[in-house]
Amino acid sequence: MVPPITTSLNVLNATTKLWSSVKRDSSKATEIRNLSLKQKILPEPAPKDGKAEAEELPYIKTPLIEFIQAAYTSKTRGNSHVIYASSSIGKTSACRVIIELEAAGRKIQALMIDGAQKGVPYISHLAKQLNVENEEDVLVDLVHGMRTVPPTQASILILDEMNDAGVENCNITLVDALMRFIYERRQGIHLVVVTHNQGVADELCRLNKWQKIAPLDGLTNPTRRQVRKKEATMPTDGEAIPWNHKALEWSLENLTKFVDTRFKDHGFEKGGEDDEKKNIITWLELGMTPTDAEKEAENLLEEEEKKKASEAGTAQDHLRQLI
Repeated sequence: MVPPITTSLNVLNATTKLWSSVKRDSSKATEIRNLSLKQKILPEPAPKDGKAEAEELPYIKTPLIEFIQAAYTSKTRGNSHVIYASSSIGKTSACRVIIELEAAGRKIQALMIDGAQKGVPYISHLAKQLNVENEEDVLVDLVHGMRTVPPTQASILILDEMNDAGVENCNITLVDALMRFIYERRQGIHLVVVTHNQGVADELCRLNKWQKIAPLDGLTNPTRRQVRKKEATMPTDGEAIPWNHKALEWSLENLTKFVDTRFKDHGFEKGGEDDEKKNIITWLELGMTPTDAEKEAENLLEEEEKKKASEAGTAQDHLRQLI
């Protein structure tokens, strides 16, 4: 493991190199650009049943997907957004849909960094996934590879699993440097930082008073847009960030589509007391996450298998008695 002081120095030196506009004779920025032109996710997700996960859910437009779509503008100078939600709500899946389907369909330069491990500094994870030998060079190579100039559409950079602040807040410092640089130097990059750690999310959102970086619009009440338009005020340093968890709840329609997609060979009973629920799986409830629905489906199928096995055993016993 990299010593804490080394990690902090690497982040500091990477920041210094970024702001000093160091010119590196490096093919790495070109490699990163080529990856983003192919809308890559790193590490690349393992295929599931012959298809990548994002391809399994092309028509389930969840609230989070809609919020990310709405926040994107092709002519941005460099905006940064924070996505915070609990585990199992579908953050990573939504981001994969944005990269593999939305960005690819609109030919937007896009890159997603996933799979960060707890306790590993994010700069180390970035360098490993981008195959940059010296951590101090990773921000320069990343920005040079992702930056865009009009009329080219702004690129999308998603940093997923930013789930701890890091030694001496090194992960927060990393995002702080990145978001300020892409905005002030007009790099044309949409930066999205994703976390299930509310402490990390709150700290990121307080870096710049909801200006250069803030909660993704739709995830808080008031929203970033309302604060910018001075229709509302952002929380003070002593106040909690007003995350609106209900905004990310999956509808019964989307949960039904999710279960039908995950369990294609099993038809769960549908139909409720009114017409609105005639196409809804009967056991689904509002407030369930996709993980909740998946676990419940697995439990029901397991109970069904046990029942069939029991009935088969009873039938065999009855047959023996007849013989």
